[in-house]
Amino acid sequence: MIAKEFPEVAKLKSIGTTWKDRKLKVLELDARKLMKSKGVKAIEGSSDKDKANHRVALVAAQDEAQKKVEEMTQEELLEHNEDNMRVEDN
Repeated sequence: MIAKEFPEVAKLKSIGTTWKDRKLKVLELDARKLMKSKGVKAIEGSSDKDKANHRVALVAAQDEAQKKVEEMTQEELLEHNEDNMRVEDN
């Protein structure tokens, strides 16, 4: 699950229930603290250079996540997918 793998930027929150009494959840993404710790400034009012640096940092984070997945064994991937399916069912 994304929130478990990336707790520094992702949080799973409950926002209520459906009319069938099923839980409604939302995945909140906020990378401001992480980006600040990596020296990336906020985009609002930033120069084109700052915006480009922000894009580079995001691509680096995506690459890092992809490497984690590629390093998993087939058993780990199956377990990871089963965990995600269990969370989605709840």
